[in-house]
Amino acid sequence: MDPLTNAPRIQLDRSFDTNDRLTQQHTIIAPAASQLTDGQTFTLGDGVNEVVFEYEDVLVGNGVTPGRVRIDFNTAALDPIIGAHTPEPAWVIAARLRDAINSPQVQSLLDITAALSDGTQRDSQSASFQSNDIRINLFGNAIITTNSTTLSADLVNTEANDVLAGAVVSGIVGGNSDRFRASGFIGDNTNLAEASNDVDLIQVSLVGGERITVDIDTPSGSSLDSFLRIFDEFGFPLTQFVSDDDSAPGEVVSLDSFLTFTAPTSGIYYIGVSSFDNEDYDPFVEGNANSVGSSTGAYSIEILRPDLIGSVGIQVHDAYGDANHFRDQGQLIINANRISNSGEFAIEVGPGARQTINNQPVDGAPNPGAVRNTREL
Repeated sequence: MDPLTNAPRIQLDRSFDTNDRLTQQHTIIAPAASQLTDGQTFTLGDGVNEVVFEYEDVLVGNGVTPGRVRIDFNTAALDPIIGAHTPEPAWVIAARLRDAINSPQVQSLLDITAALSDGTQRDSQSASFQSNDIRINLFGNAIITTNSTTLSADLVNTEANDVLAGAVVSGIVGGNSDRFRASGFIGDNTNLAEASNDVDLIQVSLVGGERITVDIDTPSGSSLDSFLRIFDEFGFPLTQFVSDDDSAPGEVVSLDSFLTFTAPTSGIYYIGVSSFDNEDYDPFVEGNANSVGSSTGAYSIEILRPDLIGSVGIQVHDAYGDANHFRDQGQLIINANRISNSGEFAIEVGPGARQTINNQPVDGAPNPGAVRNTREL
């Protein structure tokens, strides 16, 4: 209250954006094509059913897993304005995500609809009316799960991997996976006179400029003092990328190894795991080393792509709007209408068809929820 006039005061405690959603809902933030990889997925559910959406790189053209909803993207689309091939922007992907969620295939399973946050429901045929919005507002009980892909291998039972020709293929090709994990043991190659001269080599295929991190961790009881090296596809060591006792972010100081590597050019690279003191071995000849390793033992390795963007971004809204307004979307409210002497008149209130073709409902399509009739006759 104003102490002078006793008039009530209103004090705002936050600012509002015109696109703020004053409701408890979710918004999807679409990535650009340059941030996507073929086969990435995310799952959208409504608490009853789930649908998996899979990104398809049209330049790869290998299709999607049966039963999944396909979302195309192109990393070399022709830009009609500049006349060059560039990755599709995020707003193009956003429109495809919106249309896929609103498609009959998805609507027959999920009680969720989608619209761009600027209100655009469908792009016009004219490019001048296309929205550049990258946010897709979801309406309904949306449950979103961004799925990651982890590749794995057993390095213990693969002892041909002491040389490049027998390197374990990680499966990481051009950024198709979030990470690679494996367990190994330095010292399990019985062909060597010195067990500590054992080496494990792992192959990755990277795009120029792509960054990976390589993390070695030893379990309790392992005496391994690890060492990491990187080789190019011809077997030449990249001497600026080595690691001895380097801790990964958040880890305590130890004898484990950790390094960050950015591929200078597109191609195949090899990651070498060995014991400290066996850091100058020949990757072409098994056991050919200038010195004897200092230790043996078990380890685990994780190759991570830290710059990989998730299949979608998720923005959660938890604010409330006017409590006197219905929260349902797409409803028609008829109020302030009073009918008297209604012996010959009536208002019929019922749910409309959710999907129609030529104004006729589609067989098997779900209907909206129950109608709220607050009549006064």
